[in-house]
Amino acid sequence: MSSDVVGALKVWQAIEHVNEYVTRTAAAADEQTVVTGDTSTEMQCAVAELV
Repeated sequence: MSSDVVGALKVWQAIEHVNEYVTRTAAAADEQTVVTGDTSTEMQCAVAELV
């Protein structure tokens, strides 16, 4: 393989790695949003029971 092809493959692999990282980070952010929403709902219910 030529050095240009090898270089292009390395760039492609780096892009794939970054894409995987971004996908995992987005999934974690979505999960955190759900957990935060659930916590907020639970806190509102607990406050409502105290009033």
